[in-house]
Amino acid sequence: MRWVIWIALAMLGVGAEAFAQTRPTLSLLIEEGNEGWRQCGVTEKTFSNPAAAALRRQGIEVVENAMPFLYIQGTILRDDTGKNCIYELNVSVIHFKSPERIGRFLAKGNDTVMLCSQGDLGFVEAAGVARELAEKVGSQIRRCLAELSY
Repeated sequence: MRWVIWIALAMLGVGAEAFAQTRPTLSLLIEEGNEGWRQCGVTEKTFSNPAAAALRRQGIEVVENAMPFLYIQGTILRDDTGKNCIYELNVSVIHFKSPERIGRFLAKGNDTVMLCSQGDLGFVEAAGVARELAEKVGSQIRRCLAELSY
């Protein structure tokens, strides 16, 4: 029966894409790492690969140069013993928009709207910091997106 409907729609000139739901999109922006990243073996891929996977699992398509965007900021420090790394990890969905006039006032720059934000502090052995951060970025994305309807 379903194929009969598709044939009828095709005869009317309506393609399947007209019925496809468009997925929400975000681009990824990962802040450049500090010296602690290198000291603790963390790279941009530590965040980008698990972030993209977490977004896909949430039904969000990762694209280039989209608004809003997922912003990931990680600060990492190696402790004095050299055996452990201390990290701060923040995940936010941010949107820049043109300013709106409020009365007679108009901002000169863009307005920044933070749709959601999650952060975490942690302390982990240097050997496991990349794995821990990869897990944390995914869980923070899930918690952040849970604050939104899309």
